Amino acid sequence: MRAQVGHVVEIGRLPRVTVRLPPFAHGPHPAMPVAAYHLFRFRARELPDIVYADGLLGAVRLHKPGHVEPYREALNHLATQAPPATRTEPLLGAIRAESQG
Repeated sequence: MRAQVGHVVEIGRLPRVTVRLPPFAHGPHPAMPVAAYHLFRFRARELPDIVYADGLLGAVRLHKPGHVEPYREALNHLATQAPPATRTEPLLGAIRAESQG
C-alpha cells in the first residue's frame, strides 16, 4: 500500500491533476453505487462534458446533458466534502507512514 499511496502523491503533483480526499467520517457519497467513473470537461465550450463509467457488464460513455448531470452533481458534492487539495499530500504522507506494506 505504501507504493500505491506514493504513486498517488506523485500523480497529485502533476500540473493538471488535483487529488482530494473526503473524510471517512462523512460516510458514503452519492457516487458510491456507480463504482469508478471519469468526468471529462473540455476548454472548448462547444464540446460537451463526457462521462466514462466502468461497470460490472462493461463501460459506458455518456454525453447527453441529462445523463451527465447526475455524475457532475455527485462530483460537486464530493468536492464540497473534501478538504482543500493542499491538505491532501500531508494526509497521504501520514497514511503512507502508518501502512505496513
